Amino acid sequence: MDDRARRFRTTALRYHRDKSGRGIRYPEELHQEAVSYAKARRQRGDSLLAISRDLGVKPVTLSRWLQRAHNRKSSPGPDAPRPRRRAIPA
Repeated sequence: MDDRARRFRTTALRYHRDKSGRGIRYPEELHQEAVSYAKARRQRGDSLLAISRDLGVKPVTLSRWLQRAHNRKSSPGPDAPRPRRRAIPA
């Protein structure tokens, strides 16, 4: 485990406070740090399981964060033109 993962784990532990599973709510900045770290590790060929173990989060949680980050990146921004609705004939 490298220093970046160790710092993440230390910060994440602050949010555990007698909670487990779905009861833990991490701030968005922590999600972003995990996603950034995971993307760098995936480029090196590391598995999602190994990365999640180093970060101390469940693989499904990390996978969800990665998917959400991908969806945000590929979705149009708020200023993007909206598709026109076709009128439904009566």
